[in-house]
Amino acid sequence: NGVWGSNPDDIQAYNDSMDLVRSNFEYLADSTELFFAPVGEAFRTKWNDSQADLLWVDTGDLHPNPRGSYITACVFYATIFQKNSQGTDVTGSLAPIEINDLQILADTTVLNNLPDWRINTYNLYSNFNVTVTNNQASFNNLSQNVDSVEWDFGDGSTSSEIHPNHIYNQTGDFDVKLTTYKGDCNEVVTKTISIAILDINNFELDGKWNLYPNPFSNAIKIEGIENIEKIEIYTITGQKLLLNDQLMTKNRDQSITIDLSGLASGIYILKVNDIMQKIIKE
Repeated sequence: NGVWGSNPDDIQAYNDSMDLVRSNFEYLADSTELFFAPVGEAFRTKWNDSQADLLWVDTGDLHPNPRGSYITACVFYATIFQKNSQGTDVTGSLAPIEINDLQILADTTVLNNLPDWRINTYNLYSNFNVTVTNNQASFNNLSQNVDSVEWDFGDGSTSSEIHPNHIYNQTGDFDVKLTTYKGDCNEVVTKTISIAILDINNFELDGKWNLYPNPFSNAIKIEGIENIEKIEIYTITGQKLLLNDQLMTKNRDQSITIDLSGLASGIYILKVNDIMQKIIKE
């Protein structure tokens, strides 16, 4: 009948009604993939804690009084911005001493239980990773809550597949762009990948330069090349590996030491300028 008292039957009836209200909001949120502001749950917490601390005009008028309106505003703030309302100097018609507990109530109700109110549950999230083998890239789409996707592989080719594979016909760095769509919203994620197509069967050997030790444990030393313009490391299948300049040290005798302690044991191709040599990491 719209009248809530403080006797056990009234409290039970109030909580039963609030259970139904919450259930309906959860159903609506899940049906529309949206979130909701748990104003009623903040009111419920306050009312169950103390029926003397009235948030309505009176027990027969369920319109919120200034305290209830303030809690409502704080709940909406915490829900929309996902941060504490506590600390604001906006007090409305309330005395500053009153508002701290109301802010804490609103903030803890919202921020401590985000999944319950479906906050961020149905947000559009976009991300991907990629595995490159020679000139083939395999893309793993990590996005969530999307209706459709569009890939731009950076070489003029596109795809709308969820997890596409793409073969590149040239070497170089390519900016791969994934655009995800949900309703009227979209997000874009861009990552740069390196494609190296290396013919490891054709070595241009030069007896005037020296590389040692080979096999090696942690580092190799290069001697005999006066003008080193570029140093690259490839796997035995021809995939280019990232080589940090900080790992290369130029010595006084013009030789260069490369720290390759981070590589796993195996066979690699070292390319210095246009000269290639097979190296073995123990």
